[in-house]
Amino acid sequence: MSDLALSIPLMTGVLVALAATAGAGYIVFGASLYLSAAADRPQQRRGQAAIRIGLAGLAFALAAFGLAELLIDPVAVPPASIEAEPFRLIE
Repeated sequence: MSDLALSIPLMTGVLVALAATAGAGYIVFGASLYLSAAADRPQQRRGQAAIRIGLAGLAFALAAFGLAELLIDPVAVPPASIEAEPFRLIE
């Protein structure tokens, strides 16, 4: 159980990074739609909507990262002990 508690911040970090990458990709996709629309008004609207959705996804990913760091980090990382022996590579 302890290993799972220590790996939860790593898993949330990876998932948030994937969500942020998807949001940024969606922004780029929407920008390409918008820029290639020229005078086609419906395609401009689709591009604007894609940019808004990408920005919302990016904001959601950043908020999820902050919330995960706020809630999970204090619980997952045990407090340091002064009496603990230092880690030694060579004996």
